[in-house]
Amino acid sequence: MRQIVTKMLSTLRIGIGSGLKKTGKILSTIAYSPFRMIARLWNWILSLFIDEQVITIWVDPMKKTEYHFRYVETLTPTNIKGKLITGEKFEIRTQEKFNYQVKQVK
Repeated sequence: MRQIVTKMLSTLRIGIGSGLKKTGKILSTIAYSPFRMIARLWNWILSLFIDEQVITIWVDPMKKTEYHFRYVETLTPTNIKGKLITGEKFEIRTQEKFNYQVKQVK
């Protein structure tokens, strides 16, 4: 008898727990939606004033790679260091010199 009651209570707890988990996810989505929208709007407004640079690198004459930078700290034929549009820090260093081209987008 005790085992049956224990099993019933455990299944009841599992049922309630999963329901609360789903409800919590829904409520957190509703609660944070305005804040996400405000943050996206603010980032969009800031993006209008931030300069963007596109740097094209040719390591081989036939292969080119483009990177979109917010700002560039170091720019030499063997080293490029800066911050990408996505917010990630980026650095490339080589022993050999490579060709590069800088374009100002905004």
